[in-house]
Amino acid sequence: MLELIGRGRQQLRSEVRDGLRSIDDSPELSAYLCEVIAPHLPRTTSSWQGEAHLEGLNERCRFLVYKPGHYFAPHCDGQYTRPNGDCSRITVQLYLHDVPVEAGGATNFISVRGEKMPVQPRCGSALIFSQDLLHEGALVAEGYKYTMRTEAMTP
Repeated sequence: MLELIGRGRQQLRSEVRDGLRSIDDSPELSAYLCEVIAPHLPRTTSSWQGEAHLEGLNERCRFLVYKPGHYFAPHCDGQYTRPNGDCSRITVQLYLHDVPVEAGGATNFISVRGEKMPVQPRCGSALIFSQDLLHEGALVAEGYKYTMRTEAMTP
């Protein structure tokens, strides 16, 4: 699977991530989702580049499918940059169905001590987090894991 590695570049890295992906550029879907989750997004975000106001969601929607045996190794999300220079700083992961704990597939946030804090997929929930947080997609042991991923964008 091609992996977003920052600055709009992608690279095939099957040793890091398994799974299937469909990319759909949909300004309409992104605008609707932004309206729904806006109360849960910060108005501004900070980085070494300074503080920036969020401008909405990325229109690039990635629909992901993980089958039994698929996983996503520990990583921090790559920054998406539009041709106009807008860039992402916050990941928005939408879970499209429930995944039972025994089936695996949790998103595990990994602390500096290596402790894992799991978030199990629940239908209709959104996981919103800074792209500099170390996390992994745990191995899917059975069934499937369906998600949609996009980003909150800043100028």
